[in-house]
Amino acid sequence: MLDAFRRGEAAALERVFLHYSPRVAAWVTGGFGYKTKTSARRFAGFRSAADIHDAIHETFRAAFEQRSRDAYSGLVAYEGYLFAITKNVVLRKLGKSEPVVDGEELDELASVEPSPEDLVAREEENQRVREYLATLSEEERGFVTLRFSEQMSQHAVAEKLGWGRKKVRLLEESIRSGLTRFLKRNRGSAEVKEVLHDDAR
Repeated sequence: MLDAFRRGEAAALERVFLHYSPRVAAWVTGGFGYKTKTSARRFAGFRSAADIHDAIHETFRAAFEQRSRDAYSGLVAYEGYLFAITKNVVLRKLGKSEPVVDGEELDELASVEPSPEDLVAREEENQRVREYLATLSEEERGFVTLRFSEQMSQHAVAEKLGWGRKKVRLLEESIRSGLTRFLKRNRGSAEVKEVLHDDAR
């Protein structure tokens, strides 16, 4: 699925859109909190049907660009990755229309946009993860795909692979520990929970 997504195959993109479009719709209508460099703020949600439609369309257009597909590592929850894109789309849109942000001035929203340095750091992080995955066996990479890319529970992975829960748990601990050591060697410290995101137990 991840490979098909990165290649931009229509079936993969359609599957992603159908699964995540309700979440994007909820964010652009229900609002969300976010932080600038100086304070916490809240976007209260769009009220215009046209604004809502445009925000959803623009979010997926940005998410499905080649550079966005390539930048997604597959080892963090895609929902979080997509939320970051949605947030940036909304804040750009607010800069061109009537704000719905707790009465705050629009010029204070600019600091939320990721800097070029942030984008470079994110891609470097993804590259290090890909380098680590290349050191794993085919069996281990298959496990990572099921457990973290597809967000399957340990129980579901065990059933799919015909393994015991103990083997799944020990392999997961080994991969997490190995990634921590790999990242520490490359950057001096690591927060593995930010890389191998676990939403399904």
